Amino acid sequence: MEKIYKLPPSDLLNDYPTERNLVAFKEFINSNEFQNFRGDLPIILGKSLNDGKKIVDLSTLPHLLIGGATGQGLSLFIDCIISSLLFKKYPHELKFAFIDPRDVQFHQYEEISQFMLKIDQSIASATDSVKSSQILASIYNEIKFRTELLNNAKAKNINEYNRLLKDILPNPESDHRYLPRIVLIVYEFQLIADALGDIFYENIRKITSQNNTGIHLILATQQIHSRQLPCNLRDNFKARISFTVQLESDSIKILGRAGAENLNGRGEMLYKFNDNIERIKGAYIDFNDTLKICEHIKSMTWPSTSMV
Repeated sequence: MEKIYKLPPSDLLNDYPTERNLVAFKEFINSNEFQNFRGDLPIILGKSLNDGKKIVDLSTLPHLLIGGATGQGLSLFIDCIISSLLFKKYPHELKFAFIDPRDVQFHQYEEISQFMLKIDQSIASATDSVKSSQILASIYNEIKFRTELLNNAKAKNINEYNRLLKDILPNPESDHRYLPRIVLIVYEFQLIADALGDIFYENIRKITSQNNTGIHLILATQQIHSRQLPCNLRDNFKARISFTVQLESDSIKILGRAGAENLNGRGEMLYKFNDNIERIKGAYIDFNDTLKICEHIKSMTWPSTSMV
């Protein structure tokens, strides 16, 4: 289905002086590579060493672990992830859930309620351990519910299930409904892990053990020296990103190998997927850009699920 709206990036997003040596997010939004990207959840990473645009599909990862020292680009990259998806998806196709114990990262996105997952009539955004635990438990319950729906419909994954809906929905007694992708982002996850202990790790294990229900987890931290994910959980994240870190041991904690300690900062990252690793200059988007995007989205009229 062709999108009925287009965000006008030339009007919304800022230009940046070339001498700042930034890889502008706007350049990607306008590119054929992004406009014609065929994946379900395109995320703009940045430019590779050969100046090629690097865009990945979160739906195929399907979870992501991100780390880096403070001030090296991690926070801006989370904005790039969210903005990439907002440029490509309808609200009925995508819902976000946020956990941020520092209460600094997601305020502007909470205002676009059309894209926010609702739990007990409230948006799924938490800054404290109690609500964070509720969100994690609710996400896992949704995974179990979706798994049962897929099994009953004999569908292998969420895309196949949603294609089958036209044959299932006419039954008024059916629990079947259109299933949006859900992206849960946990910022500074180690603070929640310290507060919840084993409950946190058990929920992470359960959420990342199911990869066909359209639910995707992104864990991010700038506290590399803190206790990290146990190795058996870290292995569930086939995709990992490290921005510049101070020590070789920090790089190993995130990527499972050295290298991120040698990056040049200013948004440079190492992107690892399975056994492949790539050095990338991360795309740049500033806070005012994200505000403009959110304000534009709030002003839009959106199609209903029935239009799928």
